[in-house]
Amino acid sequence: MLRLRSRGLRQRHTYAGLDRPIYFNFSGQPVRDALSRVMGMLLFAYNVSTHVRTRQLAEADDRPPATAHQLAIANEELSVSYEELDASNHLAATNQELATANERLRTSNISIQQQARELHKSHLAVRKLNQQLEARVAERTGQLQVALHDIERANTALLLSNQQLTRTNQDLYSFVYASSHNLKQPVNNLAGLIDELRRSVTFADPAEEQLLLPLIPDALRQLSTNIDDLAALGQAQQVALLPPEPVDLQALVLDVLQTLEPQVRATRARITTDFSGRPILFYPRASLRTILLNLLSNAFNYTDPARPSRVHCSLWLENGQPVLWVKDNDLGV
Repeated sequence: MLRLRSRGLRQRHTYAGLDRPIYFNFSGQPVRDALSRVMGMLLFAYNVSTHVRTRQLAEADDRPPATAHQLAIANEELSVSYEELDASNHLAATNQELATANERLRTSNISIQQQARELHKSHLAVRKLNQQLEARVAERTGQLQVALHDIERANTALLLSNQQLTRTNQDLYSFVYASSHNLKQPVNNLAGLIDELRRSVTFADPAEEQLLLPLIPDALRQLSTNIDDLAALGQAQQVALLPPEPVDLQALVLDVLQTLEPQVRATRARITTDFSGRPILFYPRASLRTILLNLLSNAFNYTDPARPSRVHCSLWLENGQPVLWVKDNDLGV
């Protein structure tokens, strides 16, 4: 502790009705911050008039010695001065601690303010990055929406094209099926007429007869085969297009036999059926009719001319699946 003291300072003052000088002792103490730098100075003044006067009385040779009462008063004043000095020293230490605490608090506040500024800068940087990110997201979203719109338009155009193509294919398959079905009966009728001509027409040249007549059935057979293949193609395509429906097999066979009536008469055919295993079949009716028409037509076309045609249509279940069977007594393949 640095203490500065000035002695002999006095001031004229009236004390207890007496006009006499007053003596003070001054004590100074520097005030430092947390880095030990001097921030200010604390000065303390102590009244030592009684002590000075007592000493003056004791040192004066030409004066009578101080009385015991005067010495007691001086000692009491000196004791009070010492107590005041101790209190001042304690106050000075407390002030020093407060100054140190204040300096630490000031340093902490400066650090907090600096951190707050850094945090504010970081907040501004994050907000700027968020704004840039939002702008990019908005841009990408707009591009994605445009791309999705283009894809939707392309898909719509493709769907319309597919629908148009499906309708065109369906019309084509329907035309193929109808054309093949319509051509089968004229071919069969033509075959019957040629058989009649063979029995009733006589060629002038027997060699020509032997050359031409075998060619006619072969040509008709090839034509019938091509029509059957065309009908099979149309029927196979229609299976995927036509919806399944409940079909009465007995009624369907009667419908097909009405179409093949000329062949039935020409071959003296007798047709029997047995659909007790499943009288109603869930299948596209047009496709199933084409199948029966082809099977029965083949049975009549390749029958043995030496005997009447016998055809039996039946259906049974094999492992839970329906099996359609057409049996005849033709010449065989």
